[in-house]
Amino acid sequence: MLEGEVVPSVAEYVDPGTVNSLTQAVAQCMGSSNKATAIQANETLRSMTKFLDPTTLTQPFVTLAEHHANSRVRVAVLEHLSKSILEVYSSSKPNLLTKYVVPLAAKLSTEPKQDIQGANRVLIRALKGAMGDEFNEGMRAHVLSRPL
Repeated sequence: MLEGEVVPSVAEYVDPGTVNSLTQAVAQCMGSSNKATAIQANETLRSMTKFLDPTTLTQPFVTLAEHHANSRVRVAVLEHLSKSILEVYSSSKPNLLTKYVVPLAAKLSTEPKQDIQGANRVLIRALKGAMGDEFNEGMRAHVLSRPL
């Protein structure tokens, strides 16, 4: 119901604060042990990525991918984030990628969980495809700025 009716009808009126709250709520449901709830939450997330501005979703998705306790949620969010990279890069806010997504990809490159590593590899390929050398420079700058 939520993804089928509500998201498309309110998409143009949703502000970044509401998107942040909504993504947090959807993520909680995605991590549910109740299969029906988790499936509905995944559909809602899919609808959000379809109807909402991807630049508005970038920061909340990065936060979830970096900090959420549930690996299934982190992987799903990384997959949705990967699919939006080209659109974000082509938007009026491509700096969102270098400011938030490239550091996330660098941080997750040391993630021990295999499923998150796999999703991060897909993210890195999407970033590299969209950004080219700018991605390499961003990764290099991020890696060099890390404390030893």
